[in-house]
Amino acid sequence: MKFKRFLAPLLFSTSVLFAQTPSFKVDFNIGTRQASEVNDPNFIGWPIFTAYESSDTLQSVIVKLKGLKLNLDTTTYTSGWYKAGIQSPNYARLSCDGVVGSVLELSFRKLPAGTHTLLSYHNTYDGPTAWVYNPIKIYVNNVLTVSNLMPTNRELVLSKIPIAYLTFAVKDTEEVKIRFEPIIS
Repeated sequence: MKFKRFLAPLLFSTSVLFAQTPSFKVDFNIGTRQASEVNDPNFIGWPIFTAYESSDTLQSVIVKLKGLKLNLDTTTYTSGWYKAGIQSPNYARLSCDGVVGSVLELSFRKLPAGTHTLLSYHNTYDGPTAWVYNPIKIYVNNVLTVSNLMPTNRELVLSKIPIAYLTFAVKDTEEVKIRFEPIIS
């Protein structure tokens, strides 16, 4: 019997923030494995453990990851992986591990004023027969920006994984919030 899973569709394993300055690439990783096993060496590794919120400062930008419920109260998130995808011969380290939660919110503080972009990959890692996966919608500062992105499942080729490429303007000292949430039918 298949069950709908509302958590897995919010998995995204890599976020890439490009701006005039700063520019950084982050690989969200399963927190219970060694970085050398799961992190793409061209990306900054961010190990994810079950938590309500975690943050890091990357090139003076404060980046925060928060788990939310559909009613936007705080909830936990966690990480996981598709072991066969991470290991030899595939080494799909950007697509076969990552973070999952009911609703995920990424926020950025201290971005310089100007236009910025965020690129995220969306691929689920749990077994394809165990769950029914939902598409997601993405909000930038509470404005719906992506309305129906369907993640792939256990995809090993990065170019075949759906992406969200978001462009947003930042005013001085403005905090930017990107929210990923499932479309529940």
